[in-house]
Amino acid sequence: MMSKIAFYILNNESSLKGRALYACRIIEKAYSNNHKIYVHVANSEEAQNFDAQLWTFSDISFVPHEIYGQGSNSDHQVLIGYGNPPNIMNDILVNMTPEMVPSYQQFNHLIEVIPNDDNLKVLGRKRFQIYQKEGHPLEVFNV
Repeated sequence: MMSKIAFYILNNESSLKGRALYACRIIEKAYSNNHKIYVHVANSEEAQNFDAQLWTFSDISFVPHEIYGQGSNSDHQVLIGYGNPPNIMNDILVNMTPEMVPSYQQFNHLIEVIPNDDNLKVLGRKRFQIYQKEGHPLEVFNV
């Protein structure tokens, strides 16, 4: 089965923090619909930063999550990590890096959030072309 891939192009947001905030809203919605979500970041520092953002992005929301490799991970619907995604996850992958995620094909749905940054847009277009060439169903949302 081919992964469904959605690109969210943030036309009015150029900051990485703004991208993270938008991703938190996507994750909150997916979590409320009982999806399991793996958030892929570049390194340990970004994992810590996204962890903090997910705890604080909304006063009225609670999305339980954990950094992959810390604790049990088995009870969490939302994991944040870097490197190879865990084999236990296969529902939704949120890519917060400018690169392709190793083993992204194991997920049913891949979400790419692209801020209004010329360099990140170019890298996003390259990933889009690769996904398109591989035959994945693609959607683009300009927000």
